[in-house]
Amino acid sequence: MNRPQDCRRFIWVFAIASSVLVATFHFIIIVRVYVLWDRRRRIKWILFVTFGIEISVATIFIVLSGKEIQPFIVYDPGTHMCEFSRKPWALPYAVGTQMVFDLFLIVMTICNALDRPHTKQADVVTSLIHDGARMFLCTFLLCLANFVVTITGNPANCFVTLSVVWMMMSTVNSRMQLRFEGLRFVRFTGLPGSDIELHGIL
Repeated sequence: MNRPQDCRRFIWVFAIASSVLVATFHFIIIVRVYVLWDRRRRIKWILFVTFGIEISVATIFIVLSGKEIQPFIVYDPGTHMCEFSRKPWALPYAVGTQMVFDLFLIVMTICNALDRPHTKQADVVTSLIHDGARMFLCTFLLCLANFVVTITGNPANCFVTLSVVWMMMSTVNSRMQLRFEGLRFVRFTGLPGSDIELHGIL
């Protein structure tokens, strides 16, 4: 079995999977923001055009990162792990593009809250919380931490951080889908004649 070649294939699988994950996550968020803006045609074009630009630019830098790192992947037979001796220069740009798009979505959410009629400033904060601004901010902070590590960290730290952040984004994505579907609790039947409710899913 050609272990170094398997490591090189793994890099491409990891790059493709992460790209699909981030694209899916951002698509769900822009649909949410689009609904917040009452499905305005102008907002739809703004969101989807910027989404297309973000995906295109990020994909280019991800492909460049995967291609650049290929010669620097080695297989360690002692630990049975793939190791990276160099950090691709395009990786911070790929992560930075995604972070900028997250910031753009936060700004769009804030603008939507300010655009609504409110009787007092506290209503703006309440509206933002209701619209999921905390969740958007959480994803932005995750991407920001990811971006900082891609600049200052070593290759091993970059890979670990990318894996952890994208795993957390996948969890947030699942929770958002549950919220959008209106799942507030799950009811199932336990012992005969008794119902048990599981609260706190969201």
